[in-house]
Amino acid sequence: KAYEKRKGVYKEMNKEIERRLSAGLRREDFDHDMWEKRLAYNRGIGKGEKIGKSEGIAIGKSVRNEEIARNLIKENIPISLISRSTGLEKEKIEKLRLELAS
Repeated sequence: KAYEKRKGVYKEMNKEIERRLSAGLRREDFDHDMWEKRLAYNRGIGKGEKIGKSEGIAIGKSVRNEEIARNLIKENIPISLISRSTGLEKEKIEKLRLELAS
């Protein structure tokens, strides 16, 4: 089971080993632990980028919904309709309405 979980890492390591062997590196000179850590680190970076991207998209949608709510408030649209249209809570819309009034 442990091998199955790490199969992708081993596959990438083997590709790198073969590339280095063809370049003249001896197999005993290859540091498996270092490469396994490097591959794990790179995978972690990739996962972090995906998480960051999805969080950024969510923040952008929230900001856009607030902009839409402000425009609808200016048009005197009822708060309940704005809430259904944007997905924002009524309390948040009321807060935006008060900000626009001041």
